[in-house]
Amino acid sequence: MYTLKLDKVKKVFTATVSGFITPEMGEAFVKDYDKEIKGINAKDFTLIVDSKDLKPSPKESIPILKGCFEFYMKDGFKEIKMVEASSATTNMQLKRVARETNFTGNFVKSA
Repeated sequence: MYTLKLDKVKKVFTATVSGFITPEMGEAFVKDYDKEIKGINAKDFTLIVDSKDLKPSPKESIPILKGCFEFYMKDGFKEIKMVEASSATTNMQLKRVARETNFTGNFVKSA
């Protein structure tokens, strides 16, 4: 499950993701994400990805995670903050994907 929130006043775009990532969820997320950021100049905004309640992803969902990390960076946000997951396993997985995609954001304990 996910929610997207754009705060044009504070210039913050928050994507909250939780549960297990499935290919269907990944596709829907990408569509909704793209729709939300179309009307903004991302270089003026901070992106916060709150993955605190994300569960470890199965192997077949790893390409979806990699794709998300890559498009977070290509959109040119002023800053990207990835809120660490509560699960140590999920954190290890996210950090591995971050290394593999040369993620330029920062992992933080909370937003």
